[in-house]
Amino acid sequence: MKNLFVGVGCEPQQELAFQLLKFSIEKFFGSDEYNLNILAIYDLEIDISIEEFIFKKQKTPFSFQRFIFANWFLEKNDDQDIGIYLDSDMLVLDNLEKLIEVFKSLNQDIGICDTKQYWKRKHQQAVMVFNSKGAKEISQKFQTYLSNDINYEKLMTKPNYNKFLPYFWNSQEEVMEDTKLIHFTDMDFQPWLRKDNINSGIWLSYLRDFLNNESSVEILKSEIKKHNVRPSLGELILNPPNFPVQSFWWGMKDIFFVPPHRLKLFKGNLRVYLSPFLNFLIFIQKVIKNNKINKI
Repeated sequence: MKNLFVGVGCEPQQELAFQLLKFSIEKFFGSDEYNLNILAIYDLEIDISIEEFIFKKQKTPFSFQRFIFANWFLEKNDDQDIGIYLDSDMLVLDNLEKLIEVFKSLNQDIGICDTKQYWKRKHQQAVMVFNSKGAKEISQKFQTYLSNDINYEKLMTKPNYNKFLPYFWNSQEEVMEDTKLIHFTDMDFQPWLRKDNINSGIWLSYLRDFLNNESSVEILKSEIKKHNVRPSLGELILNPPNFPVQSFWWGMKDIFFVPPHRLKLFKGNLRVYLSPFLNFLIFIQKVIKNNKINKI
């Protein structure tokens, strides 16, 4: 059989998000043509040398991972295999083999998703499907950047193709009847960090299903202990509530929780003392935005 390699862009702090994305992919996947392989890219053994100062130029902690994954894919695949890059802050709601079929119908080497006009978003590379030729193109582009022949902005421009995958395979902060993949793009309000996301219910429903064995429960406990996810998620271990409802006392635990991407300069007690102030600012930001998704 052919291989489908799904590379997920993430860091160890996104372990729970990665596990839920993996769980959602496996829930729907079925194929007589492809073996499914889901990989956390940060954990791959990559034969590529990148100096530390280069990593600091990323706009997100894993912006370069799609390029690194393409390089890894070239070493592991044969000509019939397919690679899919996904950011970790997603849930898949349908069989990824359908996405492969759409990609093949484009008759091109790389596919990224279209976007709805009212989202007011540029075309993203957060969902990227490619074959061997596409992987080579992505990898070579990154090598050109490492050689200082193009700048970061040029590196991150979308592939030069005229046809796109359907928008519903990268539905940004929106769940509609046709949605195949939801992308939680607002980092401050991702449902594992705050309960305020308007689509938190669907993510929590997947988390409830995920917590069906002791190893999954231990993952959640560990991520709470590491302060990578909001502590109120622990209520689902003891007494799964009707999503997105949570009790008052478990909600109070979130007051002193600061998402890992915030207040990075502060540690220990100072971080705890500053957390209510930061959470208040995030709340004001939410009111100003009126739940509208971020522009990029």
